[in-house]
Amino acid sequence: KSALNLEETQLVYRSVKPATLSVVAQNQGIASVVAAQVVGGSFRTELSGSGNAVTHVRLKLRQGDERELRVTLPKDSEFWSAFIDGKGVLPWEDDGEVVIPLEKNPGEDSASSVEFYYQSPVDKGDDKILAGPVIDLPMENLKWTVHAPVGLEIEVDEEASTVTYNEERPAPPQGGVSVSYRGGKQVRQSASKVYLDNEKQIQQRQTQKAEEMLQIGNQKIAEGDQREARRALESAYKLSQNDAAFNEDARVQLQKLKTQQAMMGINMRRNNFLMNSGVASQQAEQQQAAIPLQQGKGVNYTQAQVKQIMDLNTIEDNTAFRRLAERIVRQQEAIEAETGAIQATLPGVGQVLNFSQSVSVQGEDSPGLKIVLTAKAGGEGFPTEKLGLLLALFIALGLIRLAAPRPE
Repeated sequence: KSALNLEETQLVYRSVKPATLSVVAQNQGIASVVAAQVVGGSFRTELSGSGNAVTHVRLKLRQGDERELRVTLPKDSEFWSAFIDGKGVLPWEDDGEVVIPLEKNPGEDSASSVEFYYQSPVDKGDDKILAGPVIDLPMENLKWTVHAPVGLEIEVDEEASTVTYNEERPAPPQGGVSVSYRGGKQVRQSASKVYLDNEKQIQQRQTQKAEEMLQIGNQKIAEGDQREARRALESAYKLSQNDAAFNEDARVQLQKLKTQQAMMGINMRRNNFLMNSGVASQQAEQQQAAIPLQQGKGVNYTQAQVKQIMDLNTIEDNTAFRRLAERIVRQQEAIEAETGAIQATLPGVGQVLNFSQSVSVQGEDSPGLKIVLTAKAGGEGFPTEKLGLLLALFIALGLIRLAAPRPE
């Protein structure tokens, strides 16, 4: 009996003799859930001359009650890695779809940043089709940037494409220097600077998200929501690795919360053991009344309730509980494994093609996100015809010189 969770049990039967039990079951309607929505997204594709394309997708997702994001990649694509708010996650494949696990967002109005990379083949001929991933969610405010090699003459088939082409005509590069175009402007930029700028932007986004998570964590602590408070502080600590001072502040708050939760757990286990053993005490009864979670009514408690519980203990008990709690926390931290993933940095050099889409609802009848273009080698190389004419001219001049009479 003591092993049963009576809070989750509706009916309990016990029979000491063989008996027939009649049970009537009724199907209930599916509970309504909060729908997920992509409120912003950016796609960045690096197009190579070898017939491959690497795409980085970043989505701003209000996940609602969803706990996974299902993505269908273009045919023959290879999935690289995925990140949630800058933290690596381990997706899996299910019936041809890539499933990215989502954690419940502590903030109701907060949006998570979902990123993933994939490589897809592109036709090696002049006609190329860039297909985007299929995500069965309503999406809005989408932007797609395509970086193509310098020297290609590109024409976009706007009628066949399902996204709007924002045409800009950048000036052709000069002197064979690799040029990066941003916003239609010609900017000379080395690959190392592109990498450093990209890393700086990633760190800024992570720090901004960490500050948001720390604020949410403190709010959840005040509300007594222990599970969400710990999850938010863990996110703040992991996302603030690039800011030493902020990271230390998040670490201290997280450590304090973990230790406090462990102390409360030890205290509750002791009281439950005493009550189940028939060794009741006034102290245990008062603590039982202070926090009803020991009676199976929840796991939330405020800081005022924590203080009330600890004040009912002796100094020796609290000291012993704290030492044991710190040891438990150290053991948990020693076995926690951080999911690793490679965060690629796309160079972002060459010609830039910008596309956008205000609203996209994908489904079985939807054409999805698609860019159709023609890429041909431009005539910016060395003029071979002019070289032939120049050689013919030199030969003619030489023959004339040989045929001319020599002065005596």
